This record gives sequence, C-alpha cells and structure tokens, in this order.
Amino acid sequence: MSIRTSFRDVKRAETILRIIAKHGLDAFFHERSWRQFFVSKKATTIEQSDLPRHLRLALEELGPTFIKFGQILSTRPDLIPQQYITELSKLQDAVPPSPLADIEEEFIHHFGAKPATLFKTFNPKPVASASLSQVYRATLPTGEVVACKVKRPNIDALVASDLDILDTLAEFFNAHQNNDRLIDPKAIVADFRHQLERELDFTIEAQHCETFARHFEGDDTVKIPRVYREWTNREILTMEFIRGTRILDIQKKDKQFDRPLLAARGADAILKQIFTYGFFHGDPHPGNLFVLKGNRIAFLDFGIVGRIDATTRGQMARLLLALVNQDTRGVIRTLEEMEIITDDMDTAAIEVSVQEFLDRYYGAPLKDISMAALAHDVIAVMIAHRIHLPTHFVLLLKSLSMLETVGTLLDPTFVLPEHVKPFVEKLVLQQYAPHALLEQGLAATRESMELLTHLPEDVRSLIQKLKKGELGINLEHKGLDQLVEEVDRSSNEVAFAAIIAALVVAGALLMRIDAPPSLFGMPFLALVSFTLAAILGFSLWKSMRESRKRREE
Repeated sequence: MSIRTSFRDVKRAETILRIIAKHGLDAFFHERSWRQFFVSKKATTIEQSDLPRHLRLALEELGPTFIKFGQILSTRPDLIPQQYITELSKLQDAVPPSPLADIEEEFIHHFGAKPATLFKTFNPKPVASASLSQVYRATLPTGEVVACKVKRPNIDALVASDLDILDTLAEFFNAHQNNDRLIDPKAIVADFRHQLERELDFTIEAQHCETFARHFEGDDTVKIPRVYREWTNREILTMEFIRGTRILDIQKKDKQFDRPLLAARGADAILKQIFTYGFFHGDPHPGNLFVLKGNRIAFLDFGIVGRIDATTRGQMARLLLALVNQDTRGVIRTLEEMEIITDDMDTAAIEVSVQEFLDRYYGAPLKDISMAALAHDVIAVMIAHRIHLPTHFVLLLKSLSMLETVGTLLDPTFVLPEHVKPFVEKLVLQQYAPHALLEQGLAATRESMELLTHLPEDVRSLIQKLKKGELGINLEHKGLDQLVEEVDRSSNEVAFAAIIAALVVAGALLMRIDAPPSLFGMPFLALVSFTLAAILGFSLWKSMRESRKRREE
C-alpha cells in the first residue's frame, strides 16, 4: 500500500496496521492490495461474532486517540451496530501515569520552576491518570487546595499523527464503500478531530467551567469548581479540588446522603443546562459526578459540552408540542424547518413511521416510558429513512440516557420523563407567551421593512443591468437533447423525400424528350433518375422503419 507523505510518523502507521492485523480487523478491508499488506503482517483470523471485542482490544492497545475515538463511536447508535456499541462502551480510559520528571518539565516550561517549588504542597502521586492527561493534588501559595490537570508529554504530536492516519483510513473507506450508505467516514473523522483538538486545549475547558459556574451561581444544590486562571494554560488546568464521594459509591445504608433527592437534583441540574441555557455537560457519566455534604452535586471534566441555541430550543418546543398533540404533519414540518428532513427524502414514508412511533407511546404513563428505549426508537426511525442526526442531538440523547441510568441506580422509582415534563411545558409556554409572540412579530416586521427599504435599490439595479444587456437568464433543460435529435432526423427525412421527389419529376420530364441514348426504349437519363429515386426511397423507408421501432422500444 502507499502511505501518505503527510504522515508525521511512518513508524506509528506501521504499528497501527500491525495491531489491526493482530486482532483480525483486516476483515474490514476488502481491497486486495490492502489484504495482501495485512497478510505480510501475519493477520489473525477472527470469527465474525468476536470482531466487536477485538475492535475494543485493538483500540485500547492503540492508545489515547483511538480510545477516545471508540468512546465517541459508542455513543453513536445511528452509525454503528448495537453489538459494537455494547463492546466499545467498555473502553477504559485509565492508563499508567507518565514519569514525574516529564510532568515537571511541563511546569518548568510554562511557569519556570518545578511544581514542588511553585506550590506550597504538591503530591507527586497522581489522583487520576487518563489517556490524555493526569491529575495531581496541590496547594497554592495562598492556601487553596487545587487539582492540577496536566497534559501528557508529547501527546499533541501523537494525536496529530493518529488523526492523519485516521483521515487516510476514512478516505479509503469513502472510496470503497457502497454509494447508498448513509455513513460518511471523512465527516466522522473531521468531527472527531475538531472535538479532540478542543479537548486538548485546557483554556477551552476552563472557559466551559466558568460558563457553568455563572449559570449555577447562587444555586446551593450544584457545585462547579473554581478555575485559577493564573495557573492555567493550554497544557495545564488548575481548578478547585473537590472533596466528595463519587455518586455511585454512595451506599444505600449511608444516612449522610438522600439517594432519591440526589437523583432528582442531578436530573434538574442537567435539564436546566439543556432547556434553560442550551449549554450542557456532554459526558455526565458517574465518574464525573461527585456528591458533597448537604446532598450537593458537583460536576467535573468539562472538556465535552453540547450547545443548543435559542432558535433550536424554540423549534424543539414546537416539535414537542406536535408530539404531544399527535400532530404528525406538525412533526414533519418542524423537522424540515430544522433541516433534519430534506427535500430528497420520502416524506410520505417518514410520516407513516412517525405516526407508528406516536401510536406506540400515546397514552402511556410517564413512569412506563424509558428514555433509553425512546432514544432507541428515534434512532431506528432515522436509520430506516437515512436521516442524519445532528451532533448536538446525539450528545443530548446521550446525556439524557446517562442521566436516566444514574438516576435509576440511585433511586429505583426515578422516572426521568416526570422531571422533563415541567421543563418542556415551560419551554412551550415561553415559545407562545405574549412577549415571545410580540418579539417574533417585531422580528418579522423588521425583516419586512428591510426588504421594502432595499426594494427600490434592487429594482433600480435590475433595470440598469437590463438596459446594459448584462441581465442573463440561465435555463436548465430536461430531455432537450432528445428533442433536438428527433428534429434533426425529421429534417433529414424531409430533405431526403424532397430529393426523391425531384428525381422522379426530372425522370418524368426526361421521358418526354426523345433524345439518345436510350435503353429498353427509355431515355437513358430518365432511367438513371428513376433508379436513383427507387434506391433513395428504399433507404428512406428502411430508416423510418428502424426509427419507429426504436421509439416503440
């Protein structure tokens, strides 16, 4: 195979392909030249049913970039089969820590001294070690206890090389997949690149954290750690150290915490992020949720967030209202407005599926509706009709499903739809409240006034172009080539018939002239004229017969 010259580390590409072959994943590569390459790497034969497990093992062996990629794929049931999602959900993002000497070099490079000198105390043993970074506990010179999140040395170069290799693999799959498939590997890798590059910039995570802190300012049920900006840059993030208990480590007999209350508060906090602010935690798994005294919930790790703007939240309100009213046409209309359904899709078939979906849930008590099952049914409809799910909706479904899982583990009687209902009702009321309708009316009026204001100028410009002959009209024809061909053939036939008629007339006139030479008692020239007319007439008849047969076919 040819390896792109843009690969920053050819040896890394060699390692990746060797691991792919080792786990029998060459089954994904059908091109003969690629298969021959993998054979040279002593590829392993794996049963089809065992491929998901070997994919997970290969990703773990390939390291940080591929682990992250697998974790993201595990949240995309619209892209990969369920058996792969189940297996990729087991991916572990915990790896042995980098040597302390390498971490000290990072501090020396950015702050001019080793952490033991910079901080009042610095524990050399990390409290957490992930694929991209590791976290240390320290005390600032001013006395605040902090968590220092430090990027692993040389991780940027490794990720950049891996992303280039992933991009090339995506190009290969794009070139060799069926044209009717919905998945676009290049687009998936591009989204992953964008997300991972942002996650590697700790100043962005710091900004996310500060945004959440502003949103929950004054809320005693939620804790967002403080960011210490003077100790933060792209490679090092210094935040308030959270002393708490992991939410799933709370025992049922622990009287210090109220598990049902925690489930309710966690749900309200995440739903407030989604429906009130349109800015929500994109990865609220149990490891990122801690509990403090007083049943207060603390959120950690703000590298992945989801955003839903005010316009989209308004569209969601109309969509939810249409769903509640079983207005299938309203659902389709809103999805078209959100550009989820496009003109090239079979709208009638989608309407049937939406109606079946609504019938399945209509009248069901909220306690009987599972968010995970609901999300699964939504995904099934979208896959069936080749509807692409926007990334922020994927994150939204993921957050709600994870929220339901954690809530149910804390409180078996937890019903997520009951917590969602008041937020949805508020969103719908806001959408149709008098002040909202007034704002919509004013916005429409402003747009109309702008149109009217610019109309005279646009008309004047149009007239000037018309006068100068600069106005052109582009016409798109369909089937015009066939029409031109028919006209051309008909004109040829008419011309042929005219020639034949002229030869017949000429022969008749020559018959009246008694001039030598003669043949069979007929003037020779008249005989030639009749013979040519007969030959041309036969040719014309044959041509017209073949043309008629082609039209009938």
